[in-house]
Amino acid sequence: MVDVLAYPSSCVLLVTGLPGAGKSTLLTRVVAPGREVAVLDADRVRARWAVRAGRIPYRAYRPLVRLSHYGEVARALRAAGVVVVHDSGRNPILRRILVLAARRRGIPAHALLLDVTAHQALSGQRERGRGVSTSVFARHHRQWRDLLARLSPWLEAGPTLGAAPGGFASCVLLDRPAARRLNRIVFTDPVLRQARRQPPVES
Repeated sequence: MVDVLAYPSSCVLLVTGLPGAGKSTLLTRVVAPGREVAVLDADRVRARWAVRAGRIPYRAYRPLVRLSHYGEVARALRAAGVVVVHDSGRNPILRRILVLAARRRGIPAHALLLDVTAHQALSGQRERGRGVSTSVFARHHRQWRDLLARLSPWLEAGPTLGAAPGGFASCVLLDRPAARRLNRIVFTDPVLRQARRQPPVES
């Protein structure tokens, strides 16, 4: 079990998983944003808009949150350094855009996946005091399981298999214990090979 993940000093890193999986918590804890590291989290954008919106329901200003988030991502992708993007896991268009943008810049795109059960994700939503509707969560869950099913052959394959599906240079899958064990994500060169699926914590 590793407590540090390393990526190149110039790359795109997509952090994805179900709503409530703990993506925002993980990013806040293990990634230090700075002049060369831009961290784009839709939840933080939503929090800023919530202050402005007051009692207006989220569904009324959700499009503004998404546009603001995508605008921040687009601006960050035009700059040098690292771009870390938080994603819900059900947006294949955003994943393709990130991969294409990285390719245009001549840098790799990597994916970090937080795999939790539906129960864990729903508990995470309750803990943060904010969740999605049952129907929306069901779509998230279905599309997330489909994504994992497509990645599973690559995650289980030996080191001879090439780049990950979808144009990513690598994918690393973390379950809840592995995510809690992770202390840092660093961006440095050179980068050593790391396991695609972090092993479970031994009891």
